[in-house]
Amino acid sequence: MFRKNRSCQNAAAALSRMNRVKKTYPDGFEKYMRRSRRMRAATTPRRTFGISSHGGCMHAAMDDRLSLSPRHRSKIEEVLAGRAPGVEAWAYGSRVNGRSHPSSDLDLVLRAPGLEPLALETLAALSQAFEDSTIPFFVEARDWARLPESFRAEIERDYVVVVRAG
Repeated sequence: MFRKNRSCQNAAAALSRMNRVKKTYPDGFEKYMRRSRRMRAATTPRRTFGISSHGGCMHAAMDDRLSLSPRHRSKIEEVLAGRAPGVEAWAYGSRVNGRSHPSSDLDLVLRAPGLEPLALETLAALSQAFEDSTIPFFVEARDWARLPESFRAEIERDYVVVVRAG
């Protein structure tokens, strides 16, 4: 007797569920998925947040919100220490707000001591070092001093400190 393997059964069950959902929600499957993601987000326990000393914006008291493996994080810290010593690095974007996937890029903003602009040579060397590294995703580093005020405000709403200054 022919017997389906487990992955075929799982795929058939998922397809059947999806078809039931499409019939149940005539306004669209995508709308249902957005609704169910919001429901999961509302019932997921929140992590502890702390108030920062700069303007009272909210950011994680612990950096466990950063969607990054310890191996990749240590490699990023190593590259930053070698190419931009004394610079504080903040992560922002999808790897912080929970909307990332394994190949999402990592957005970093670099804050030099005194918030002075970083040398363009430093930014170029850092970019090349990330490109040459074994990190399997794109790392984009921006200079805080060269960003518009509106973009700075957006970053300050949700970030994680990757490397502290000093």
